[in-house]
Amino acid sequence: MSQTPNSVRNFTSSCLPFDWESTIDETQTSEENVIKVTNSIKCSREKAILGLNKCNNDPVYAIMYLSNRDAELKFDIGEKKIISIIAIPTMEETNIWSTNGRPVILSNEAKSFYEVSSLEEMPGKEVFVFRRFKLPNGEYEMPEKYHCRKATFVEIINTSRLDIATAKIETDGVEEDVNLKRVCILV
Repeated sequence: MSQTPNSVRNFTSSCLPFDWESTIDETQTSEENVIKVTNSIKCSREKAILGLNKCNNDPVYAIMYLSNRDAELKFDIGEKKIISIIAIPTMEETNIWSTNGRPVILSNEAKSFYEVSSLEEMPGKEVFVFRRFKLPNGEYEMPEKYHCRKATFVEIINTSRLDIATAKIETDGVEEDVNLKRVCILV
């Protein structure tokens, strides 16, 4: 295969900014545009205002901005980005048309970060898993908030297809299988 592609997912770009509620400014939006956004994507008034603030009060761009941000971060990560460690080869490299049907490989970002050349060299490395935040009682916080949980990469289970790519990770002494798309680095 030729050059390794970049990561399959940048989680940071699919998250609302941390503490976004404190950044909204209702004085910069029109009520008509707030109603357009809330009716179009069924979001809260506050999220509509955030989208309009980010997109110069343009409801079309605000709808696109908010439609691509389906997660809220529980903790501030500063200027860092949350990036999946895997990538997928191109159709030309695999002769597989379906993106989900292609095998997964280590992304350029992860190769550089860990100074390794393949997923086979990942066992023992510290990684993060992007997941919903659980309360002490074991239930998920509502509305859902996400965080990066520190873990150790134990082994590769399946890399034959993106839709079923799995790895075993260990967190706090407990091993579990996770979707490889959720295994990430903070860069």
